[in-house]
Amino acid sequence: ISAPLVVYNGAMVRAADSAQPLYSFPVPCDVMCRVIEIAEERGWYLQLYNDDRIVVSQVVEHTRADPDFRNAPCVEVGDLRRAALGPTPKLMTRAEPEEIVGRKALLQQLLGERLHLAASSPRLLEMMHKEVTKARSLARLCESLGLAPADVVACGDSDNDTEMLTWAGMGCCMYNGLDSVKEQCGYVCQNACSYGVLEVIERFF
Repeated sequence: ISAPLVVYNGAMVRAADSAQPLYSFPVPCDVMCRVIEIAEERGWYLQLYNDDRIVVSQVVEHTRADPDFRNAPCVEVGDLRRAALGPTPKLMTRAEPEEIVGRKALLQQLLGERLHLAASSPRLLEMMHKEVTKARSLARLCESLGLAPADVVACGDSDNDTEMLTWAGMGCCMYNGLDSVKEQCGYVCQNACSYGVLEVIERFF
């Protein structure tokens, strides 16, 4: 794969064969530190990313439940408030759905003007730079390549994909996607997850 990749929920666009990003929008350091303080005060699980590594205070069941844990190195740093942390493209907390709703509301109240909050599943809440969404980053990439939205096919399955799927000329939702997302798409796959992406490739390309 040599095509550019939009990663970290849109916080970074990079060439597949280079560690140097084409675009990067890390969470401001003071905002990152404030989120860490809020999480520590309330006993939330918190996960950061740095140089393609997962960064946590301690590996716990929430860490192991993340598919990234199987594909990326993970670093334990102890108390996040005292750790030497580099720039992070996103922070993430994991909990039961009703807890995630409460955490999102609190962060919206305290840092809503400085963070973009996205839910990739009912048990996850991701925190990015306020200017970051998948749609905005994909639009920046397409503009640099001379492509219009009508030239774009996008795939997704959750709330954090909806803006991107409606921006693209053809938005495709996986079979396992949320009903609210399927309603916004031009094509709903008969297959789930990666098999849905394969279906899209075979159908449209």
